[in-house]
Amino acid sequence: MPKLVEVELTFGEKIYERGGKIEYVYFPTSSLFSRLAVGPDELTLEMGVVGREGMTGYPVFVGDDRSDFRVIVLGSGKAMRMTAADFKFECKRDQTLRQMMLRFGQLRFMQASLASACHRVHGLEKRLVRWILMTSDRLQNRRSR
Repeated sequence: MPKLVEVELTFGEKIYERGGKIEYVYFPTSSLFSRLAVGPDELTLEMGVVGREGMTGYPVFVGDDRSDFRVIVLGSGKAMRMTAADFKFECKRDQTLRQMMLRFGQLRFMQASLASACHRVHGLEKRLVRWILMTSDRLQNRRSR
């Protein structure tokens, strides 16, 4: 906990650029992040949303210091931030943290798999409902505090 610093984040703020070095990992407390795949002509596709249930900077946990996605703030609010170096150290030192990170990685994999299936078999309306529910679930925590 002493290595975590609370930061205020604003809508649209860029946290990581695709291919950019990850200096910090973030644990949203009342903010919301969007992971975006970036294509030609800056065309983006949202690959996932992260709120209080998770964190950004997962590649640091698996030994990479570069982001595969652009990450932006989708919902203004607060997050706890830690340097990537401190996070690596804490993951090596703390077995519970390591276990939680492995479970979070599994969750992200499962969510990405389900999202792919959803995009393949459902029309636009059902995909939009899915996105609204995912976003709403993460923002509910802000209102209940």
